Formats: sequence, C-alpha cells, structure tokens
Amino acid sequence: MSRARWWLALLVAAAAIFTRPAGAQTSAPPKPGVPPESGVDEARALADRGYELFTQGDYAEAIALFEQAEKLSHSPVILSFIAQSYELLAKLIEARNYYARIVAEQLGEDSPEDFIKAQRRARRQVPLLERRIPRLLLRVTGAPGERISIFLDGVPLTPTPPGKTMEVNPGRRALRFEREGLPPVIRAFTATERQIAEIDVVFATKRVEVPVVPKDPVPRWLLPASLFAVSFAGSAVSLVTMGVYFDRAADLKSRCPENRCPPELEGERDTISAIGIASMVSFGIGAAAAGAGTLLIFYGPDRRTSVSIAPFGIRGSF
Repeated sequence: MSRARWWLALLVAAAAIFTRPAGAQTSAPPKPGVPPESGVDEARALADRGYELFTQGDYAEAIALFEQAEKLSHSPVILSFIAQSYELLAKLIEARNYYARIVAEQLGEDSPEDFIKAQRRARRQVPLLERRIPRLLLRVTGAPGERISIFLDGVPLTPTPPGKTMEVNPGRRALRFEREGLPPVIRAFTATERQIAEIDVVFATKRVEVPVVPKDPVPRWLLPASLFAVSFAGSAVSLVTMGVYFDRAADLKSRCPENRCPPELEGERDTISAIGIASMVSFGIGAAAAGAGTLLIFYGPDRRTSVSIAPFGIRGSF
C-alpha cells in the first residue's frame, strides 16, 4: 500500500473511533452475521479507490466514492477531499458548502491532528471561495414573479428579491424564462469568477396583437373599365386605319384601270392590304374587349346575385 493510501485508510479508521458517541460501549455485541469493523473496512476501501481516482483527475467519480465512504465512516478529511474535487471541477458553490460543513463541525481536543488541519484549511478556503464565486443579478419586468418560471441550466431557480444577486458556478450558463401563453425566453451568459452577470428580461404585460392591415381589394369596376378602354382604343385604331385603307385604295384604283396595276404599284397594293388587315384585327380586339368587359359587369367575381319575392313583385340585385 502506498503512503498516501495508508494515510487515508488510517484517517478512516480513526474517524470510526473518534466519531462514536461519548460513553458508547466499544464491546457491544455485533449484529448477527455482520463483522464489527465491516463498515470501516468498506469505507476504507471506498476512500482508497476514491483517492486513486482523485490523483488520476477523475474528480466526479472520486466524489461519488468519497461520499459513500463518508456515509459509512465520517471524516473531515474525506469531506476535504470532496470539497477539493468540486473546486477542481469549477463547482465553487458545492466546494464552499463542503468546506463550511467542516468548519461547523465540533472537534474535541482528542481529535486526530489531521482532522484539526482539515478544519483549519476549511476555515481559510470558505472566504476565498466566497470571493471567487460569480454572482447573477436578474431583472425581470413586465409580469408578476409568481407567473414566471426560471430555469438555470435546466434546473428550476427560485428568483431572488429585486436588486439581490444569487450565486452561480463559473462557466457558460443558460437561463430559460417561461410564462404561460408566451414563447420561452432564453438568455445565455458566461459567469466569471469575482464578477456579477446582469440579465434583463422584459415581458409584455399582455399579448400584443399586431394589427394586420388588409390590402385594399381591387375595385370590381377596374378590370371591366380596362377592357372597355382596350375596346375603345381598338375601335379607334380600326376606324382610323379603315379610313386610311379606303382613301389609299380609291387612289390606287384610279391609277390602275380595269384593276390592272403597273409593276411599280405592286408595293403600294401590298401596303394597302396590310392596312386593311390591321383595321380588321383592331376591330376584332375592340369587340372582344367590349364583350369581356360586359360579361365581367354581370358575372364577375364577388358579384352578389339575389332574388326575392316582395309583396308587390320580384326584386333582384345583380
């Protein structure tokens, strides 16, 4: 057994002796089937394994074994190892709390020297850790506190009075604020040793409804009016081109006796034919637009058609 393991096992054994109630009989008969020192032996083995993990840097597992050993055989030294493990894991609050347990312990004059040294160390460490522990200042406005649930890293948090800070362990932390009827608010922050992190969260006192302004619908008359405008333009173009067509056709006829035109007038005849075609196409477009506009007036969308029988005849609206 190494010197460190021998020292820790000795402390566990000493704890079993010095933590017995005063006046207890050391020769009390053991329970049937249980050796008298089985608890001490188990505590010694757990503490030994915990110390091995502690030296290897596996502090979380070491804490679990130290705590089991502490339940079987109380020792301020084991509590000190637990506090040191938490401190190395950057869980300063837990480390401070374990050191505070050692400080609060009443040690007699006949307590082992290592118990007394552990308590002295704890007295030094408590104020040092309290200065290192980060603090958090929450300012939540806009809603009563009892209607808001706050979680720190997923753990429910009890809000502090306004203006009061709370202790948090250093590192990256996440706050989640929940209020019925509203989406949760999440605030991530970094808690730094010896500093205060300030978080402000504002909740609306009531749900704010953003009015949706509907777009103005297109007037019913706009499309029919546009079609009638197209119809008017087509008719106008048709009339103008028709007039040009008849005028130039009459001129060409006068220059072509018996409808026989010289070769130099063939281009003029083709132009007049194109003008005639354009006139007819414009007339067709105008007529189609006029017909479509008329149909939209009587059967267009959103047109309310109702017929009712009144005392003096039939009434209808289109």
